[in-house]
Amino acid sequence: MNTSKPSAPAVVLCIGGHDPSTAGIQADIETCAAFDCLALTVVSAWTTQNTAGLERVVPADADDVIHQIELLLQEFPVHALKTGLLPTPEICERLAGLFSRRLPDCPLVIDPLLRAGSGGLLIQAHMEDSFLRQLLPLATVLTPNRHEALHFGASEQPAEAVAQLLARGCQNVLLTDALADGQDIVNQLHSREDAMESFTMARFDGDYHGTGCTLATAIACGLAEGRSVPQAVREAQQFVHRAVAQAWRPGSRQHIPRRTPSLRT
Repeated sequence: MNTSKPSAPAVVLCIGGHDPSTAGIQADIETCAAFDCLALTVVSAWTTQNTAGLERVVPADADDVIHQIELLLQEFPVHALKTGLLPTPEICERLAGLFSRRLPDCPLVIDPLLRAGSGGLLIQAHMEDSFLRQLLPLATVLTPNRHEALHFGASEQPAEAVAQLLARGCQNVLLTDALADGQDIVNQLHSREDAMESFTMARFDGDYHGTGCTLATAIACGLAEGRSVPQAVREAQQFVHRAVAQAWRPGSRQHIPRRTPSLRT
């Protein structure tokens, strides 16, 4: 009988909202498991929602969020960070300070959530300044969809919005569904070195719940395992595309991606 212990997994610290309908933190945990990474999770907000609609967002206490992370860092090495829903300016500012102080060299993937997949607004309107000034400059990869990029980049043109986001200090922007129409999905990875790589995938019919969470976490897993940004982004998109291709619809509205280890290859 083989009694040897497996090697320690890469550790990804995920901070985001609890979504009882399988996006958010639940999507983070499932995605990390599929990549054979260990997910450490800290809830930034509790949401009342299903895949049909969002009714309520209750922010967590900022002191508690920071204390949980500090306690985790006493025990676990963290190889990558991923943030999702950050509902208040205080949480955003406190995280930026903690990351800068305790994890300055740790890759950070930010999913800049504005709305739930069903359309409901997730963040407080006055948190955007804190996000743009303090957290965004720490990002290794930012993963906005077209609407989020135009909003945070304060432009009506995707290319100009991306340029504004890069100018604020983040290293890479993965603009998802850059064209927002047509039979294919086109994602674009932009870097501060003016490099751009496009990724084209078939578009599936229907609506899907938690694809953005899944993508950002999959990128974080790749970075945690030592991959370059382009390689991590490429593998993450392949994983999400397969998860969507095999999605199920246990409820009555949006489909749920299947986040299983077999989809990595």
